[in-house]
Amino acid sequence: MFANNQNSNRIIFFILIIIIYQSFFSVVYSQFTISENFRGNTVGSNISMGGSPSAYLTSGIDDANNDGWLRLTKFVNNQKGYAYISSKFPSTLGALIDFEYKIWRTNISENSGADGIGVFLFDASKSFSLGGYGGSLGYAPKTTTTTTTFGLNGGYIGIGIDEYGNFSNPTEGRVGGPGKKPNSIVLRSVTTNDLQTTNQYLIGVQLQASPTSNLNSVDYNTATITRPTDSEFYRRIKITVMPNAGKYDITVKWRTATNRPDSTILTYQTTEVPPDSLRIGFAASTGALYNYHEIRNLIVTTPGGVSVEKWVDKINAKVGNQLTYTVSVNNLTTSNIANLELSDTIKDGNGNTLILGNDYFNIDSISFINYGKVTNTVMGMTAGEPKTSGFTNPMNFNLNMEANSITTFKISGTIKNITQGGGLLTNVAAIDPSPTGILDEDKTNNISQVTSYILDADFTTNSAIDSDCANPDTGNTFLITVSNTGSENSIAGKTVTLTDTIPISLTVKNITATGWIISNSGNVYTFTRNEALNLGSSYPLIGIEFLPPASGTNAIINSVSVHYDGIEAVSDNNNSQVVLHPKPATSGIYHQ
Repeated sequence: MFANNQNSNRIIFFILIIIIYQSFFSVVYSQFTISENFRGNTVGSNISMGGSPSAYLTSGIDDANNDGWLRLTKFVNNQKGYAYISSKFPSTLGALIDFEYKIWRTNISENSGADGIGVFLFDASKSFSLGGYGGSLGYAPKTTTTTTTFGLNGGYIGIGIDEYGNFSNPTEGRVGGPGKKPNSIVLRSVTTNDLQTTNQYLIGVQLQASPTSNLNSVDYNTATITRPTDSEFYRRIKITVMPNAGKYDITVKWRTATNRPDSTILTYQTTEVPPDSLRIGFAASTGALYNYHEIRNLIVTTPGGVSVEKWVDKINAKVGNQLTYTVSVNNLTTSNIANLELSDTIKDGNGNTLILGNDYFNIDSISFINYGKVTNTVMGMTAGEPKTSGFTNPMNFNLNMEANSITTFKISGTIKNITQGGGLLTNVAAIDPSPTGILDEDKTNNISQVTSYILDADFTTNSAIDSDCANPDTGNTFLITVSNTGSENSIAGKTVTLTDTIPISLTVKNITATGWIISNSGNVYTFTRNEALNLGSSYPLIGIEFLPPASGTNAIINSVSVHYDGIEAVSDNNNSQVVLHPKPATSGIYHQ
């Protein structure tokens, strides 16, 4: 009897262990969110970039710091660049892939630009190897009379954002399709080493046939020296991969203006069983014709449940600028929900919640958009009517939302001053679904934040001397210039201080410094002023006349430094120095 109890207890123990084990890994695997805006000059360790030539981040290279894009190809022919997420996820979860892109060019040819962006899911157990360039978009094979490049290794689904149209064309190793279809969204199936059956054409939708219109074009068909703005050309793609009986329901939507709702382009149900785990990647390619292909604001997460996303219109800003935050709350469930709580908080670089007003940041207006869903409501607000007073920080909202819908908030405010913590302004949006009564398994997409950098001047000094050889008879003059080499004008009222500790062996005779306030304590001279200095400009020259010692053998070094009460773009270039050499001794010469 005792032995039987022991066995029973042992069985119960192992059952509990299995339940705990399964529960733990169910929670781990049911939650994943990857958010990468690609605006900076670094990415997470789980993002790999490459290609021929490699994809790269434009921040600090082609764009201002922290306002860049992931550039998959340049405006050059025969390129293929890629980026993929090395983190894998179980195929039973599905995925929601959401990103913005720009495809543009600096001149217009007769046949327009090419080729497109490929988005793909591939077997996580396979080593990464990209497919062909040109119309194959890095996913399908590329065959010529002399070479064959197989398709993406382990590819499960390839989704082509195809401006030129060859991803629909059954040529160069692509199997099936209606022929060239410019401005199309196209799905191709599993890639294999069998060139007769690999990457079969599944479905495609041509959004417009015109190679010149921008209305529903995949790419921007107007030549431009600089990237088109969001008001000129905005494209945001949302791909939902929803598990269904061991396969997938795939939906592709896009948004063609920041204030428009998503519109569905295509839906498709797969017939191929996916591999156990998947990874997600992007590629773009060019051929004889070419475009810039760029993406940013990437979010990859689990479908279903509720989520929040946040953007800001200026990553780099300055005092006096207005920032507009866009906060989108998504109800991705099949149920109407009530009492979804949204909290939005503005913080400084130290993580402190800002007190609204003229000290640092003031909210001007808040409005919300329900995209015509009249039952998408916010307590105390009316869709399309901006609220202009009564603001708090944090800001709290209570939402009612239809199934499969979006509610978007526009929060506009003015930067009043450089914030504490390095001139950073961070906005955090978080949702709490617990009052709704729904089951939201993935909590990783319930919070989103963006940071703006409040730019300021960059002060430098340049030291010179009228002669680098000491003249103890008539004296010498130090010439000091303070310049703003930053990307913004300095702020009026922020004090600029130049400090010069004159070597004690020198005797100051006279100082010329128009507009500077001069003071000294012993041999330490201080020069201050606080009017704004435009970028690329300098304050009036400081001249310090002095007498060097009549004799000596050592060089004399004069060092100066400048300090600015604002936040400088660079802080390690504020010092300079100049060297004064002693007068050569007169040689004694004997004459017979």
